[in-house]
Amino acid sequence: MPSPRPDAPSQRAETAPRRSQVYVYADGFMFSCDGMVAPRTERYTATMLFATSDEPIEIEVGGQRERAEIAVLKPFVPKSLHSPHQAFVSIGINPMHPGYRAFTRMAAPGFAAMPRSLFPQLAPRLHALRNGVLDMPQARHVFEQCVEAITRLLPPLRPLDPRIERVTALLARDHRQALDTLADQACLSYYRMSHLFSHEMGLSLRQYVLSLKIHAAARCIGAGLSLTATAHEAGFTDSAHLSRVWTKAFGGPPSHFLNERRFAIQPTQAVNAALQEAA
Repeated sequence: MPSPRPDAPSQRAETAPRRSQVYVYADGFMFSCDGMVAPRTERYTATMLFATSDEPIEIEVGGQRERAEIAVLKPFVPKSLHSPHQAFVSIGINPMHPGYRAFTRMAAPGFAAMPRSLFPQLAPRLHALRNGVLDMPQARHVFEQCVEAITRLLPPLRPLDPRIERVTALLARDHRQALDTLADQACLSYYRMSHLFSHEMGLSLRQYVLSLKIHAAARCIGAGLSLTATAHEAGFTDSAHLSRVWTKAFGGPPSHFLNERRFAIQPTQAVNAALQEAA
């Protein structure tokens, strides 16, 4: 992942650069920084970007440069960031979150710009998160408030097919199982399961499983595991496979997150173990 911008030279002698705050949950994450220039990425998450400075975020989607105080992006939409001096909070909603499907139904080009005046109650909470003064439960409350505020403006969804609910429950218990075995447990043919899953969830079954692996890797990195151990635990072939997939999603290798001078990752190892159990 690209590095947050450093402070200006005149500031370095006075204060150390603020570390980016990263909160990792079983069904999403939050990331904040003081600005970023990021290459093209195609994230599996639905993404919400909230500007926390006076300047709007600059983002390129579909070849068009956009400016937005709040940017909402459909999963897998190619995008790049051009905001070296605009502080923001990024919220990623994973396919495991019940609100994820609403974002997959966004119309082309899969981007919406919104004014921050729509959600004045979120501003002080987002600034508190940026300043690193929120613990995990408090940050989680901000996460849910932001997701709820945005999904209220998206088209409503019908209930998820109970057969796909069973598939997602089985994958939550073990995302590394063979898909043929998964189909047998769900009492569906592989073809029928795959087709129905894509229709209901808005992404393919293989994309869903890959998202589970990426997020498992994020939790392992947050717990302090090495890249080799992370790749094994998350279900990747090796650390090189993990790095390729991660870079495509986040614009840089997972080793960036191991730099404690740049990133303050929550949960810590003790809390992370509990999250893995809950997931």
